[in-house]
Amino acid sequence: VRTIDIISRIGGEEFAVLMPSTSADSADVLAERIRNTVNNISIEIEEGVILNLSVSIGVSSYENGDTPDSLLRKADQALYFAKNNGRNRVVCHHQIKSTA
Repeated sequence: VRTIDIISRIGGEEFAVLMPSTSADSADVLAERIRNTVNNISIEIEEGVILNLSVSIGVSSYENGDTPDSLLRKADQALYFAKNNGRNRVVCHHQIKSTA
């Protein structure tokens, strides 16, 4: 992430990254980079036992009239779409709007 981006834990295992002045496409690229980086992490938790990590990511971008709550709600909808459709993927909110 960039120095102007803000990372925050928003609950349990959920985090948010606020990326000012970033297009949906650029946010999607960054989210995919994060997903790929996490997916390539392997942790040996004890001898011979490897823990592989994955992450599902929901992306939303500002549209006229959005509030902070509506942006988080859209990102959450995209996140749960990702989780319910195979996990370990990035889903942008505008993608689920166009498939609905």
